[in-house]
Amino acid sequence: MAFRPIKYVVELQIEISSSPKGETNTWVSHVLYDEEPTIIHHFADHTKKFKYPNLASGFAMTSTFLHNLNKRLSKEGLPNVDFSIDASYEFSSYIYNNGKGPRLTYSPEFCIFFTENCATYPKGFHACTNSISQDDIYVAVKTYDKNHQDRVPIIMKTWLKNVKNFGLYSNVEDKSLPNVHVVPDTKEGHCEKTYAILKHSNNVLKKNNFNWLVVADDDTIFSIARLQWVLTCYNPKKSIALGERYGYRTIRDTGYDYLTSGAGLVLSSSLVEKIVNSPSCKCPTASTPDDMFLFGICLNNIEGQIIHSPLFHQARPSDYARNYLASQEPVSFHKFWMIDPLEVYDQWFSDADSTLESKWRHTEL
Repeated sequence: MAFRPIKYVVELQIEISSSPKGETNTWVSHVLYDEEPTIIHHFADHTKKFKYPNLASGFAMTSTFLHNLNKRLSKEGLPNVDFSIDASYEFSSYIYNNGKGPRLTYSPEFCIFFTENCATYPKGFHACTNSISQDDIYVAVKTYDKNHQDRVPIIMKTWLKNVKNFGLYSNVEDKSLPNVHVVPDTKEGHCEKTYAILKHSNNVLKKNNFNWLVVADDDTIFSIARLQWVLTCYNPKKSIALGERYGYRTIRDTGYDYLTSGAGLVLSSSLVEKIVNSPSCKCPTASTPDDMFLFGICLNNIEGQIIHSPLFHQARPSDYARNYLASQEPVSFHKFWMIDPLEVYDQWFSDADSTLESKWRHTEL
């Protein structure tokens, strides 16, 4: 987040201090709201009535409000929820407290992109070095036979056509598709399947000296060009896992963070090897949830570094507030449900990927 000259910050201070008498529990930001119930907010029927801050723009609150909030936290403790998905929304929901607390107030000085009168605005992503080579990346796509004729052709026409090194991991062979590798399949959880993908991919990484493994579902949509830029900021020799981080019962001693697999995730080659060689990372059952165990519990056991990136998205573009996406250049979206995935790719990613070679010669690894 970037701050503008002091005069705009002073204007913001005046705005907060001039709240109507008695309204000392005040907080302000660039407000977001859901146009319809969405999965990332547990399908809560708040919609436009409920507003939450764009954290990338920041927010401000009166000292009285902060003091009262601290007193409430000391008395009640943190909310006892199972899944933590969107910190901004969940924090605002805690403050609102079913109507007992104040609503978030819109302030134009908190911006979603730079304009002259901004006090703050989100800083865009900047690569740390030149874009890394595709020869450093291997992509593993989870699929199965029922999706070979619908989902796989879509990703082959869009983001996967820009990937030099990839494998399709399915439950059956299919000579009509390139680079298919057969792995065990489960109806739920997919832990055994994903673990088998990691084992095979580890051999591919070592054989070809690839630095990064990308794991994606067959209904994940990527910008490979943006992903290459993001990876310039990380060292593949470290045990790194990058993606969208969720939390499971994180306020409890047994809670943990994990990376959602639907958004796509990236593992350093050194971390992949640690996972497949660690007894503590073997699936408890074949149908154990793969992302929660392999990219959560397992990574905590082997001291893997879980890194959250707001550019990875577990849901569809329509599941996010419009202004939230306006202040970033996403790397991924997930789900083909009730959308046209070709249109999503064309709208969000095709321009970024247009600099890449459109077709690669796909050979078996």
